[in-house]
Amino acid sequence: MKKNEINLESESKTAQDQTILNKIKDFQEILTTSMDCFIQKMKQDGENIEDQLVIKKLIQDNLDKLFETMILIHASASNENFFPSLTDLEKFSAKLRDEQRTLNLELILENFKLINEKLYIGKKKQEYLAKGIKLRVWRSFPKSIITTFGKFAYNRKALIPATKKDTTSLENLTKEKMIFPIDEFLGADKLPFKISADAMLEIAYRVQEVPSYEAAWRAIKRSTLIDVNEDTVRAVANHIGSIVFENDEKNAMQAWETLQSGKTRFPKTKRNHELYIEVDGSMLQTRKRLDENEKNIENQEPTRNSLDENEKPDHVASLPIAETCVDLSDHVDKTAKPNWTENQLGMVFSSDNFKWRRNNEGQLVPEIGKREYICYLGESSGFKKHLFAAAIKNGYGGYEKTILISDGATWIRAMKEELFPDAQQILNIYHLCEKVSLFSKDIFHNDENMAKQWANNICDLLRQSEWETAVKEIISLGEAKKSKSKINLVEYILNNKDAIDYAYYKEQGWHVGGGAIENADKTVLQSRLRQAGMRWNRDSGQFILSLTSKALSNLWDEQVVKPIRNLYDVEGAASFLSSSILYELLFHDKVNS
Repeated sequence: MKKNEINLESESKTAQDQTILNKIKDFQEILTTSMDCFIQKMKQDGENIEDQLVIKKLIQDNLDKLFETMILIHASASNENFFPSLTDLEKFSAKLRDEQRTLNLELILENFKLINEKLYIGKKKQEYLAKGIKLRVWRSFPKSIITTFGKFAYNRKALIPATKKDTTSLENLTKEKMIFPIDEFLGADKLPFKISADAMLEIAYRVQEVPSYEAAWRAIKRSTLIDVNEDTVRAVANHIGSIVFENDEKNAMQAWETLQSGKTRFPKTKRNHELYIEVDGSMLQTRKRLDENEKNIENQEPTRNSLDENEKPDHVASLPIAETCVDLSDHVDKTAKPNWTENQLGMVFSSDNFKWRRNNEGQLVPEIGKREYICYLGESSGFKKHLFAAAIKNGYGGYEKTILISDGATWIRAMKEELFPDAQQILNIYHLCEKVSLFSKDIFHNDENMAKQWANNICDLLRQSEWETAVKEIISLGEAKKSKSKINLVEYILNNKDAIDYAYYKEQGWHVGGGAIENADKTVLQSRLRQAGMRWNRDSGQFILSLTSKALSNLWDEQVVKPIRNLYDVEGAASFLSSSILYELLFHDKVNS
């Protein structure tokens, strides 16, 4: 580094220039420290001094290129107006990133050359010989893996059975005809798409945050070094989502079996706060396979007019049905027809994380902080297990009060009595006032002002816990007027009379619902799965919902990244890549800080 240090010292000593020079020196020290860390790592791994010098020279050469670039930019600027424009800075930053990526890839490739393949071949031979299978070295085969730092290509030797008997034994034991020791060393033998675990995780995250697989593919292509096509994006996202959902299923079943056995343990000391569980449901258009009798009648793709209105519940708005299926995890299945599946959405949070703010009316209302979402496509018998597992994880039984907020559906009331018998059920004030508003519009459909005024009056009575007065007001309209609406508002209020004492709830400082669960439905379900023309394979819909709910619950690292890395042994078998990734992180974070 002496050459660079001399050049730096010879530069202008003006105040502005000196500031830049100091930053370049700091940058130089950071890179040198990172390099030393990498060399130290190699020493710990027992590499010889010649190998260390090879890597050190490689790093040195690349660092020199970076410094030369920085100094040229510095020297080309005038002393009077030295500091470059933002555009210049961005171009320079982009150049540094490109140089950094090149350096990282070269480091990894050079590090790969240090692997003693003969050693691992010998170990693998001994391993299989102990199992009665003799292997011999055959020829080399090329392999490439798509990673977050680009395509990693290498050659590795194959081991094949020495005899026909060994061939049979190997196929019976592993279902493989060849063994690649280096693939096992790198953990590449476990990868399902020839894509690294971190690259798959990046793909999955992009898929859940944008409206379609195509949009995810375009975002990945533009902003990462992961070079895959749209079909691969779809397959990878479904693969990661399936693993996440399977883990959720296991946790849900474990919590459920513990409950059924009577061994669920709750904390003895109650926290002086409330645990909230909100539940809602909405419909997703899916496709179900036809049985043989139905195939004979319906053997063509459904069109926009082919959806039977009887298949949709009254409260489900009509959604456009595309001529072709645009967002299925599999190719279009002509033995399937449109169907409706309910997505049951749960949200668990506590008053521990409330932040209070004033709304437009000047009232103090809670702003929910940390929360966990649960999405389940299917029957309530499956959803309730996932919801109970999430409630236990978030401290159910350890709070002074548990409050379940819902739209008052019968199945939710039954679930509350089964799983959360000590909970106070509250009818979501948002749902209740929405019902009142819809009813009022039906009754006073020719007078918008009258409809709004009447609905506001009824909602005010309900907020003050004067539900009996509200019921009398509704009854006083007469049967002729009430029959104009499909909503039986009186029955709805009476069915939920034990869950609408809002004045008391307000005195206790309890949250009584609002738009949180509805906004969650829009964020989790509608913005991703209910775009115009979409019909979903039920499994792929669930997998995307599982990924989205983890991201929005801030559980991505814990419940997506960690399990996937463990499954593909990123920290174990791929020790070679791990050491390089360690260096990349040191390098990248410092450069961009």
